[in-house]
Parts: sequence; structure tokens; C-alpha cells
Amino acid sequence: MASKASKNIHSIIEGFEVKEAKPEEKKPKEKKRLVKQKTSKKNPKTSKSSAPKSKTCFHLLKHFLQTSRFSALPLILVQFSLLYLYLYYMVLESEINNSLRQKWSLIISGSIAFISGTLSLFSHHTRCILMLILPGMITGKGRASLLSMAIGFLMEGPINNINNNINEAVESSTCMYKFMKDLPEFPFVNVPNVDDIQLKILTAIKELFDDAQYYYKNIGNFFFIGSLIILIFDSIRYLKQYYTDDEFDNKIVDDNLRSLWRENGDNYDKLTPLRRWEKKLKYRKSSALRLTREELQKTFLKALIALVVIMVSVFVILGDAALYTKLNSLTTSTGANADGHVDKPTTNSGITDWLKPKLKDVKSKVKKTISKYKNQDLLMKSCPLKPFQSSKLAITTISILLGIILLSCIFDAYGMRLRSRICNLFYPDRAHDPCDLSP
Repeated sequence: MASKASKNIHSIIEGFEVKEAKPEEKKPKEKKRLVKQKTSKKNPKTSKSSAPKSKTCFHLLKHFLQTSRFSALPLILVQFSLLYLYLYYMVLESEINNSLRQKWSLIISGSIAFISGTLSLFSHHTRCILMLILPGMITGKGRASLLSMAIGFLMEGPINNINNNINEAVESSTCMYKFMKDLPEFPFVNVPNVDDIQLKILTAIKELFDDAQYYYKNIGNFFFIGSLIILIFDSIRYLKQYYTDDEFDNKIVDDNLRSLWRENGDNYDKLTPLRRWEKKLKYRKSSALRLTREELQKTFLKALIALVVIMVSVFVILGDAALYTKLNSLTTSTGANADGHVDKPTTNSGITDWLKPKLKDVKSKVKKTISKYKNQDLLMKSCPLKPFQSSKLAITTISILLGIILLSCIFDAYGMRLRSRICNLFYPDRAHDPCDLSP
């Protein structure tokens, strides 16, 4: 009996021990299971099981940029085209033969494109730097090169066309004065040589426009080349600091933080949306459309000069179009012939009215002279008036550049966010290091 009682007591104690040990063994399993349920419930989009298996166009493009050696070639072609146009129209003198200008523009721009393309084929860093130039061109540093290009095309296009139309207007306006000199000599009427007056006016206008174009061409080329060099060095500096400093430009919350938390969720606290105190510390989401007050202020200050240039350019283009329309209307309303010349009217009442109060004594002689020319049906000499119109290609190029500049002013802050995303795209392993905030 004692042995049976002792066995029962031992069995009861072992049963209690088993019952007490079971919840201790199940607790960590239950806790681990709850963590998995919690993560899958709160973040179904970020769980591994819910990730889409089919490759979309975005994933294909991302894979192409990360792995392909030819990912920077489309960007090099765009840069080659812009550089060729600038060299052909802005840098090289217009007095040079067109074939020679085209040849030198192709040689210089082609050499630069060949060197950068060759380096991008064998260097992952070069491809990343070339991609970093793209958001730099639509921000404050690269906007200077676009502004210099736009003003250069404006000088060679509408402003030069305004100069030509003013010269045509001056030559046409002196035509009647020159006709007065060809009239028979009236008493007390002294007509100076019209060629001297016309030459002085045209020379003054030509010198003014030539000086403006000369100074702008030198200053514009300096700013354009300088802005490109600064843009390249700024891209290299950004990539170097991104790769060496974890705290550099680490105010943007993107998918790398979410993927790091998803892979190692047990080691980090629960991922929550940005709080107000975090937003005050200038943390922001890379995909957020709303800009902070500081971003808006910086964008407006950087875009102030660009907005002024855009307004001036629009006024110049409208002024050129208005001047051409006015001169063209004068040409059609006064009876232009097939050669583009304008016939002068056959009445001289203005001269007669001017002579009446001053030459009363020779009134009859003036009337006899005028009637004599009317009876002979003398055709007046023609005054050439051929207004120039700006080419559609120049206006289209200027409009595209101004549109890009305006968009760059609007998306300046978004363009600054793209730089970190580009670096994360080319260096996915490095992208997780700034997100690791654990001690």
C-alpha cells in the first residue's frame, strides 16, 4: 500500500510538473506565431507571401538599370543631342560655313559622348553618376545650363529677327524721304542726303545688337560650361557621401526601411506612420506629393530668376510676332507687288499742305508741278518692305526649353528626392545601411 501510495504521489507530482512545463514551452511558440500573424495582418502588402510574382514593366526597368551595362546609353544620346545643338547654334560663329560648323559640332559632342559611353560600359559608378546628372539638370544647379541655352536660342532667333525687322522698317520709312529729294527743286526747300541719315540709324542699331550678342555669347558660354562642370562634380560628391556616410541625406523614408523591417521584424519595433514630431525633424516620405514649408520656400527662391527669364522670353517672342504682324499688314494694305515691294501713293497733298502756310507766293507753281506729274501718270518708285518671320524650329526649341525650365521650378523638391532613390537603385545592398537605426 505504501508503495502504491508513493507511486501515486510521484505520478501526481510528475503530472503537475508536466502541466506546469507545457505552458512554458508553448509560450515562445505562441508568441512567435502571434508576431507572424501581427505582421501579416497589419502589413499585408509588405509580407513575402503577398509579393507579386509576375514581373511588371517597372520591375523589368529596375532590373535593366541595375544589371545592364547599356542602361546609361539613352541618357548619353540625349546629352549628345543637347550638346550638339548648343555647339552648332551658340558656340561656333555663324560666319563659318554650315558644313564646317556641323563637322566640328559632331566631332566635339561625339568625342564626349564616346568617352562617357565607354566608361559607362565598364564602370557601375559612372552609370550611377550619369543618372544622377538627370535630376540635377531639373534642379537649381542644372537649371543654369538650360537658362543659358534658352537665352542663346532667344538671341539667335526672335531677338535677331526683331533687329532685322527694325532695319527693314528704317529703310522703308526713309523711302518717302528719299522720294522727296527726287522731286523737282522747290524754292526754299532743302532736302539733306537721305543716305547719310539712313546709314547713321542702321549703324547705331546694328552696333547695339552686335555688342549685346557678343557679350552674351561669351558670358552665356562661360555659364553653360561652368554649370555642366559643377553638375558633374556635384553628382560625384553626392555619390561619394552617400556611399561613406550613413547620416547623409537620410531624411527620406522609402521602401528600403519597410523591406528591412519586413525581413528582420523581430529585431525592430513596430513600423508606424510618420508622427508629427518626426515631420518636424524634416523626415518625409519619398512618395509624398505634399511638400513641406521649407521645401516650398527653397523652391520659390531657386526658381525666382528662372521665372523672370521665362516672363522676359515670352514678352520677346510676343513682341517679335507682333512686329512681324504689323509690318506684314502694312505690306498687304498698301498694295505690295509680286516682288514684295510696296508702291507709293500717287498723291502729294501732304507736301502741298506743308508748303501752303510757308510758300504762299509759289502756290500756283506747286499746283502746276503736281498736276503735270498727275497728267503724265508717273509711277512712283518702290520701297522694299520684306518683314522677317522667326523660324518655327527656333520657336519650338525655345518653347520646349522654357517648358522644361518651368517644370523644373515646379518639381525642384521632387527632383532632389530622386537622387537618393537612384543611388538606392544602383546600390541595393548599401540602401539598407542608412535604414538600420538599431544600437
